[in-house]
Amino acid sequence: MALDFPSSPAVNDTYTDDNAAVWQWDGEKWDVITRSTKRAFKGAKVVLSSDYSLGSTSTAIPWSSANFDTATLWAPSQPTKFTITENGFYRLNVQVLTTTAGTGASYTISIRRNNIVISSDTIASNQFIVFDDIVQLAVGDYVEVFASESTSAGAIDSEISFLEITQVGQNLGTGISSWSAFSGARTYITNSFNLTTTPTAISYDGTVYDQNADVLGTLYWTAVNDTRITVKVDGYYRVKASLTTSDAGSNDSYSISLQKNASANLEQTTIGPSATLLLDEIYNLTTDDYLEIYVDNSDSTGSLANTAYIEITRLGV
Repeated sequence: MALDFPSSPAVNDTYTDDNAAVWQWDGEKWDVITRSTKRAFKGAKVVLSSDYSLGSTSTAIPWSSANFDTATLWAPSQPTKFTITENGFYRLNVQVLTTTAGTGASYTISIRRNNIVISSDTIASNQFIVFDDIVQLAVGDYVEVFASESTSAGAIDSEISFLEITQVGQNLGTGISSWSAFSGARTYITNSFNLTTTPTAISYDGTVYDQNADVLGTLYWTAVNDTRITVKVDGYYRVKASLTTSDAGSNDSYSISLQKNASANLEQTTIGPSATLLLDEIYNLTTDDYLEIYVDNSDSTGSLANTAYIEITRLGV
């Protein structure tokens, strides 16, 4: 029997068919929305077949072949581009290794969306750079990796360099559609964060995205509790955070701890000035658990750069 979907549905409208299956309109199409629904994997990974020589002018890397491509994101006719075919949140995973040619900090690597730089860094010869982040992309957006080497003698090593993109969820979806929709948040500081000898939770004041698809539909971060990322449903979550210390302070004078519910230390370490710390772990969290990052400086002179952020992505139950 043909399905008789409602005409002109609003986002998140539902429809129950004759087999008691529940469907929901996500703004683009109808999807079955039971928790057991298995969402098709969508992603691609491209590699180089040989080292790619660089000049002093930044150019997009033309990838040679795809290890996999389940969503027609890459084509040999446009070897530099990943072109998005469905609105959603995507994980970009870029790894680039430079060859031994070149000099100190002579390589510039940048990731661009629609030819606009979203991340850029400089490295030396025989060094490795990683970009691993979640971005919101729309149909027609394209992603490229640009590179240059100031002496025109360098190259990108083909052995372990790649560009990988995987869809981690759709733009829309709340309530009972939650387990096929993207659910996550990224919040950051816009000003440097001064430190003392007293451990203090970082207070955030901006979000890149905050899409909580649990059945309560509550945001992960609010200005009322600006130090916290709070989950509203049991599950496994990927937690990623980054912070960079100022040039003030002595060796190992910065203490950093990722805490759950202001009591349990999930991660704890010490670093020195002008250092960057990246946390990236998966945790099993329960309803109303909240995460904070506490930082102090034993010299009372340090601070954090305004690049600090914390990110959470729900992976499943």
